[in-house]
Amino acid sequence: MSCTKVVFAGVDVRTDTGDVDIASRVSGALRVNTDTGCVACEGISAGSIDIAVSTGRVRLASVECAGSLGVAVTTGKTTLTGVTCASFCSEGSTGDLTLENVICSGGVIIERSTGDVKFVNCDGAELDITTDTGDVTGSLRTDKVFIVKSDTGRIDVPETTSGGKCRIISDTGDIKISVGAN
Repeated sequence: MSCTKVVFAGVDVRTDTGDVDIASRVSGALRVNTDTGCVACEGISAGSIDIAVSTGRVRLASVECAGSLGVAVTTGKTTLTGVTCASFCSEGSTGDLTLENVICSGGVIIERSTGDVKFVNCDGAELDITTDTGDVTGSLRTDKVFIVKSDTGRIDVPETTSGGKCRIISDTGDIKISVGAN
């Protein structure tokens, strides 16, 4: 018996309450918007991905996104593992953001009010990270020109002079970034 894998042209999911699990490939846009609930995507590819969650978790694992990947979470934790995309943008009010083995051929923009941002063996052409209350830590794969500022936190970044720009601003958090695969 053979199974045929389904590829959707586009997916647009909107729900007030409930979890959403995406396990199919999408040739076009994948959009998920939920007020209360968790969103999980694993082992998929998509043309672009846009996820918005008011209260809940977002987990993406083994995802290939040909275009832009956006994740907006008001309250909740976001975890991306083994993700490739052209660009990544994430904003959130309360909740941690963890990126592990996430590779963006273009830019990375992250804005968080309260919550830590952690990178593990990640990279992007340029990175722009802003947090009000939260640490920014982890490892990047390639050298960056670091532009960092923390009003009350400790700063520990390499003194590299080549690579794309990596701007990290935190009002009250520590900033600790290393370069090289861990």
